Amino acid sequence: MVGMDTNKVGFGAEVKTPTTAHEFDVDPRAELPAAVPGDQKSADATAPLGEPVDLKAVARLIGCSPWTVRHVLIPKGLPCFRAAANGKLIFYRQQVVRWVLRHQGARGGRL
Repeated sequence: MVGMDTNKVGFGAEVKTPTTAHEFDVDPRAELPAAVPGDQKSADATAPLGEPVDLKAVARLIGCSPWTVRHVLIPKGLPCFRAAANGKLIFYRQQVVRWVLRHQGARGGRL
């Protein structure tokens, strides 16, 4: 390998040498958005609706079975959100608590 110039990089007729290598100094990275301070869970807890919870968590919160939540309380107006026609039910903790408190006061403690 005598006679080879070790300072040249590349293939073909256009060869980049260290004198023109400044073209490689450009940083092609995209700028990322700044991180959100604090964790996401604490932000969800301070939201007016509260954190999203599933059917079993609502049943534990209220103190009944998931069957009772689905077949008794939802028809009575317990607020929930269904993401799709066959999707699971999504409840929001603060919204459920407000609904329970409002119905306990209106019916003398009975849901």
